[in-house]
Amino acid sequence: TGAMNRIAWNCALFVAVGDSNVVNTSPDGRIWTKRTTPVTTTLYGVCFGGGQWVAVGASGTVITSPDGTVWTQRTTGSGSTWTGIAYGNGVYVATTVDGTNRSWYSSDAISWTSVLVDANSWNSIIYANGLFVAVSYDGTNRVWYSTGGVTWTHIAVPAGSWYSLTYGNNLFVAVSYASTNRIMTSPDGVTWTARTAPNSDTWRGVAYGNGVFVAVAYTGVYRVALSKNGINWQLSKAPVLNQWRSVAFGNGTFVSVADSGTDIMFSDFTEFDFT
Repeated sequence: TGAMNRIAWNCALFVAVGDSNVVNTSPDGRIWTKRTTPVTTTLYGVCFGGGQWVAVGASGTVITSPDGTVWTQRTTGSGSTWTGIAYGNGVYVATTVDGTNRSWYSSDAISWTSVLVDANSWNSIIYANGLFVAVSYDGTNRVWYSTGGVTWTHIAVPAGSWYSLTYGNNLFVAVSYASTNRIMTSPDGVTWTARTAPNSDTWRGVAYGNGVFVAVAYTGVYRVALSKNGINWQLSKAPVLNQWRSVAFGNGTFVSVADSGTDIMFSDFTEFDFT
């Protein structure tokens, strides 16, 4: 499968993207097919919206696909490293970790417009509860939010190297790979509260599905944590201690990808005891 950085689901297909233009697809998280892309750069983010898949990566790379199989390169005019991509309210919004303008938006994923924002390393963005919400692993104000992806409000949140976030059960949950605070939650994407992480693993990915939040870690003893409410967490040791970087829920299953090892892990966690 190759080293993978991010995974997403669109109700029919998992798409995972990674180093050296890697794109892999799977209908169930178990059987995967490697796809050919027109780029050679590393891909860091992927989402589905507006009837198409959009993946982003190094040197301002954007590629699109209607089905996850055939991909087309788009021109952005950016040389930045694009790390996050989300779709909502008819708009695609991307985030970057470097460059002058660290947010870009588009109505079609073909023509892009940049926005000058805080010079943070914005790593992950989602659209949920009527808002785009992005997190950063450095800088002063490490969360930003926007209704349309053009005008942004930046806020100070609990200190942490915030790397990924998700939304479920009327709650935003973000995870961090370092610092004292490694989990934080918000009911609205604006007001955030630090939560106690189950241990000091380097948490890199988080997803919600079937009533459960699942976090995965890049390094550590366990590398999987679960919660019913995003506040109280329990550990569940990963079957393989790969450098897990991203997790998604789809087809009744959580699927996680890593940038080390050859394995992908998946589970529905129905056997897990939350009492």
